[in-house]
Parts: sequence; C-alpha cells; structure tokens
Amino acid sequence: MTFDVTPTLLEQIEAYASGRLTDKYLQVSLKNADELTGAEKAFILERFFDISWEVQIPKYPRYKCLLDRRNALLQAASPEEIVGYFSESDYRDLQTLFNMAWINEMLLKEDPDLRPVYLKAVGGDCNTHFTEEEKAVVLGKQMQYPKLFLEKLAQLFRRGQIDVVMTPYYYPIAPLVENTSNALYTDPGIITLPKSFAYPEDIYSQVVASQQRFKTFFKSQLLGSGRRSLPWMTSS
Repeated sequence: MTFDVTPTLLEQIEAYASGRLTDKYLQVSLKNADELTGAEKAFILERFFDISWEVQIPKYPRYKCLLDRRNALLQAASPEEIVGYFSESDYRDLQTLFNMAWINEMLLKEDPDLRPVYLKAVGGDCNTHFTEEEKAVVLGKQMQYPKLFLEKLAQLFRRGQIDVVMTPYYYPIAPLVENTSNALYTDPGIITLPKSFAYPEDIYSQVVASQQRFKTFFKSQLLGSGRRSLPWMTSS
C-alpha cells in the first residue's frame, strides 16, 4: 500500500506532536467552561459546529440539540448577543462534543478510555452533560494522536509494510507552476490564459526540499524524485 505524504502537512503534524503548535480551537477547548470569557463563548457558538451537519452532528443527540438551539437564536441575533442564552454546561458539552466529533469513530469505539464517553454521547439525549474530566479524556487523546500517527507511519515504512511517495514541498500543481501554458496540453480549447507564469526552478527547489524532509523523517532516500523524473521540466 502506498501513501502520498505532503511535506507541509507532515511538518504541521510534527509541530502539534511536539507541542510547538497550537490553535484557537484547542486553546478555547482546554479552558474550564467556568473560566471562558464572553468572546471565547461567542467563538464556541460560532465555530464549534464547523463539521458536517448531516453526518457527524446527528450522531450525538446532545450536539444536534445544541445546534438547533443555536441556529434558532441566530435568526434574530449574532453569536455575541446569544452568549447568555447558553449555560456553563452547554459550553462544556460543546467543547467535548466538537473535539470528539473530529476523532475517527474506530478509535472512539476501540480506545478503552474514549469508549465510555463516546457511548454516553451516542446514547444520550438533549439533557446529556459531560464533565471536565470527560472532556479532558477526549482532549488528552486528541493531543496524543499526532505523535502516535507519526510513530506508526515511520514504523510501517521501516518494516516495508507500506511505501511512501511525497509531493513537491508546498503541494503546488507542479505543471502549472513550471509553465501555465501546460494547461493547453490537456485542453487546447481552454479560454485564453492570463499573463504567462513560468517558474520551473521553483518546482525543482520544492522537489529537493521534499527529498530532504523525507530523509530527515524516514531516515531513507526518497526514490523516483529529481529533475529526471519530471519530463515536462525542460528549462535549465
């Protein structure tokens, strides 16, 4: 089985795994619900439903109830104006459910620590509430997974169970960076292209950077990369 790895994504996962990187969603989630500011509560009401309303949220009855109430209130007011209509428990439940909804369902079912919280969520109703301890379990696991993922990826590669290919470093559409006129090879009838853009040296530098990232992470040489493997790169 072959996995396609984007160097910039690998870099971000490494930063999360080491604790060097965080984001507002995580920062707000880690705070005790009784310590949230008004601005943080508004952020939760606005952004902690940023996941599939059709697939993920309906799995958890409490989450669906909170979404419906939030949406009904937003018809007449902004997130900042409806902050007071939600309780401390509501915000804690949102912190828990939003982060749990982003964890793979197989992990939720199989992890002995996550499973009780997951079963409580899927089997609950509009009156189901979560504790700070249950929230901490979800967040603790979520923060462990980047490191575990990287360890498993490297382990499987070393064992020869998987192969890994790597994109140019910043994952561009390489032929178009080399020269936008390459688009005409696939569709000669394409609309008139804008001013020509051609930077083949940029693609070459990104391939080299990918090779270096691969060697650093996998302790092995990335095969099949380099100028010779890019036949459309004719510039020197």
